[in-house]
Amino acid sequence: MAKGAILELRSTYGFIQPSQGRERVFFHRTALQDVRFDELEDGIVVEYEAEQTDKGLRATFVRLSSEADKDAHRFLNPYNFVRYLNKPTPEPTADSPEQLSIWRCPPPPHDRYVGLSGRITCAVEAETPLFISDSHAVDGDEDKKGHKSYRFFQVKNIDGELEPALPASSLRGMVRSVFEAVTNSCFAVLSDQRLEFRERPEYGNKVKDRAGIVNTLPDSNDEGEIVLCYTAKVGAYYIGKDQWKNVLDRKPDGQLWQCGDWAIARAKRLRQGYVVRELSTAKDQLQPLGEDEKYLDGWLKITGKDEGTTKKSEFLFLNPDKHGCPGVISFGIEEMREYNSVLLGQRERGELPASPQSSKLSRGDLVWMETKGKGEHRRAKRIVRVQVPRVPYKHTIGELLPDFLHHCDNYDALCTACRVFGWVREGAEDIKRDVPTAYAGRVRFSHGTLTDIKGMLTETPLAILSTPKPTTTEFYLLDSEGKPDFDVDYDDKNARLRGRKFYRHYGEISDEESGKEEYRRPEGERDNQNRTVRDALKKGATFTFTVDFENLAPLELGALLYALELEDGLVHRLGYAKPLGFGSVKVTVDQVERVDWPTRLKSLAVDAGWQTVDPERVADLKDKFLQTMRNLHGDAFDNVLADLQALLGEPPDDLPVHYPRTEPEPDPEGKNYEWFEEHKQVLPLAPDDKRGFSYKKT
Repeated sequence: MAKGAILELRSTYGFIQPSQGRERVFFHRTALQDVRFDELEDGIVVEYEAEQTDKGLRATFVRLSSEADKDAHRFLNPYNFVRYLNKPTPEPTADSPEQLSIWRCPPPPHDRYVGLSGRITCAVEAETPLFISDSHAVDGDEDKKGHKSYRFFQVKNIDGELEPALPASSLRGMVRSVFEAVTNSCFAVLSDQRLEFRERPEYGNKVKDRAGIVNTLPDSNDEGEIVLCYTAKVGAYYIGKDQWKNVLDRKPDGQLWQCGDWAIARAKRLRQGYVVRELSTAKDQLQPLGEDEKYLDGWLKITGKDEGTTKKSEFLFLNPDKHGCPGVISFGIEEMREYNSVLLGQRERGELPASPQSSKLSRGDLVWMETKGKGEHRRAKRIVRVQVPRVPYKHTIGELLPDFLHHCDNYDALCTACRVFGWVREGAEDIKRDVPTAYAGRVRFSHGTLTDIKGMLTETPLAILSTPKPTTTEFYLLDSEGKPDFDVDYDDKNARLRGRKFYRHYGEISDEESGKEEYRRPEGERDNQNRTVRDALKKGATFTFTVDFENLAPLELGALLYALELEDGLVHRLGYAKPLGFGSVKVTVDQVERVDWPTRLKSLAVDAGWQTVDPERVADLKDKFLQTMRNLHGDAFDNVLADLQALLGEPPDDLPVHYPRTEPEPDPEGKNYEWFEEHKQVLPLAPDDKRGFSYKKT
């Protein structure tokens, strides 16, 4: 049995570099034994048997070597996804009319009682530290670093004193997220934008010789034109022994150079083209020409330097009237819209290290372009502001989701969650008055009232929390067969969204007594990247809340009870800092009461018409809902439950849970992007995500 290290993994195959010998060995995932393909990573040691083929060595048997320590120095990603059912719930039949309540249909009226009504009383216990922010008492640092400090949500108790509480809106959202998953309801919040990605550095080779100046803009009748021009490099971000390389400093009047400024330069001709040695606004302010030097004039193209990049130069776009024009390129409205969309997004997200010439594509703008066609038929395929640009994918997030899971837009065909929790039509202001645009939910949550407290954490500057990054396609998408695939992205019309994002339960997280607090930012730094929480509750705090329900069908009530209580060993995720382990809470249904309205309305007695539902009946309602979904969807529904169980139950093998990083110890600045630069791995499906990822590429 030979040994070697995995390298160059692809979607279904990879190669092995033998420990002895130079010829690498091809293997297909079908040759793997006792290990899944998505568990492999570059550098891991395997044992294999191989045979010689016409195309070289091919492995027939591959397994992990005993030298491959599966669990040392590994971690779990803090989130994964609960898959959706890829087919809608079948239409009810005459033999199963009760299934109408978990199908798309009109909601029941609010002016009469036609279903089950009553109240559910629940207890909540914090399994990890818990924090929910209050909109009041938000403090900012005096040093104006943009740091914010929040206190725990508070309400007045019966004595008029402020005490911690769980806001009803947070409880409602927590339960609805599970309810939507188990009923296969619509994605209530779904972006329909085209996500963007940063092109690889080699993309610059496609556009480096296609610099131009926008001459005219397109309209419904005519295409726009870009006049091509030559360029010269302007050293901007480098100081070394060749000081002339850093020439983009200030104008003679002391003002900073801006993108689009006219300038005259003293440039030297090198093998790769002209490089500017000196820059000014007038020729007489420049030194005399030296050997192989020339005066050039044109407009400065300044796009700035992103943090962490090795960029050293900006460009001077040479005046085509003096220095030659390689041609004219036409472009259309779609290319202009794409350019404007990317620029707008970067402006809104604060991702522009230098001010652009214009807020949208305008005459006189300096641009690069990717072209298509030849000769007279050559035109712009894409217009970009920088050589290695952010560009949009072909498909929006919504286009990779089945239509029946898009946000409900028809009152007569609302999903189960919209009928139970409420619905508002998107773009309702543009709808005719006689068309329904909203429906009030049939469940009402109370605030969670504190019943016991085990103490509070000291004021805590939290570690940096990352924002969702759906452009991390190897984590957010599946292939057409519902499997993780590193090569799938939003350009693939057959790709699938993974599902509904849930933050996994950490189990026990470190506390103050341990001296190691993963959730606290190392060195306690406070700036605009992190937040401080005050009065976060320690594990063991308990609350009680109620859910009033009205006109629910039995299956709807069963789904609600399941979404509230879940299963033994599973917890909900509530509040702030869930990626850091906060907010695991166990909900227990203490009592379910039904109200008989004819009896209630005939009596003035406080408890008239109210009756407690037997616990066995409560269990039957949950079981009936689960069994109905299994009957309708088979194994696919069990996959949904398996995903919930994997994420909301105890994590496997006591592995630490946190965002990807290259070291076991957290970095004060986060820098999780460095891990993605080193690793080319997919996020396994939630039930398969047991081994986690390694910190460093081995």
